Amino acid sequence: MPKFMGDFAKWDDYLTTVWDHGYNYIHFTPLQKIGKSKSPYSISDQLELESSQFEEINTFLESWKRKLGFVTDVVWNHTANDSKWLKEREIQKFKNKNNCPTFKTISSFEEIVLKVGGKIKVKNW
Repeated sequence: MPKFMGDFAKWDDYLTTVWDHGYNYIHFTPLQKIGKSKSPYSISDQLELESSQFEEINTFLESWKRKLGFVTDVVWNHTANDSKWLKEREIQKFKNKNNCPTFKTISSFEEIVLKVGGKIKVKNW
């Protein structure tokens, strides 16, 4: 679940603060099963939810739905190194600019951006 919100017992206080500051939506990072890196965008199973507390959290959010809206990312294209999907398709790990034409184009573009970016002077506002 959204690990950056901390202890579930404090969520009510956090959402009250959000509401008091005039916000009307909360955006959660992906709720899918995360990999061993524990990054919410490093998905180990795109078809499974992360938390065993999902029902409890869903009930809690239901109590807030008249005040706040909730949205989340669904991530299909980020895959953790320890995902079953990746292990079943070993070749996917090894795409790079030497064996994938798309990555070669992207890599060339990134090199140009880095060169141009290094020439831009920072303006003090």
